Amino acid sequence: MNTTDEQHLDDVDDTSALEIPVTELVAAIWQRRRWLAKVTGLGLLFATGIAFLIPNTYTSKAQLMPPDPQALANTSTLNVLAGTGAIAPSLTGGLMNMRSPSGTFIGILYSQTAQDDIINRFDLRRIYNRKLYIDTRKILTKRTTIVDDKKSGIISISVMDRDRYRARDLAQAYIEELDKLVK
Repeated sequence: MNTTDEQHLDDVDDTSALEIPVTELVAAIWQRRRWLAKVTGLGLLFATGIAFLIPNTYTSKAQLMPPDPQALANTSTLNVLAGTGAIAPSLTGGLMNMRSPSGTFIGILYSQTAQDDIINRFDLRRIYNRKLYIDTRKILTKRTTIVDDKKSGIISISVMDRDRYRARDLAQAYIEELDKLVK
């Protein structure tokens, strides 16, 4: 190679070798239009099939006003929460947090007693195809979210279920269980 050829190779940009004219690109797509249509159609059919196989999930939300700290300080409420006339000191230390009474109510809502009452009320062991309460409680806990807003103290309950009416009724049942257990 002579020096002018080497100089010419240095001047040529490498990206110009990768440029494909638009007309050639359109021609290549046009030649493969049937194959592209088949691939696109199969992808659309597959995506539609998957969309129909995924079950619907409904979420029901409920919010509770912040609990009154005075109500939790009442001895009769402590007795109800403890389940006996005498309260164990270890129980009251963990259960009665006066800085966050809504945390106490959340603990009550996630309690075994409240969840078992809800499971029995809606026959969730049959619906979730579980024999044991503990397995049904795990599913119910997974589908339930209970949080409190630290600023306002409002407790939010969200329940997900495949049946919209059962999701609504479960959220309402949590409120009724809290009311029943606190009274």
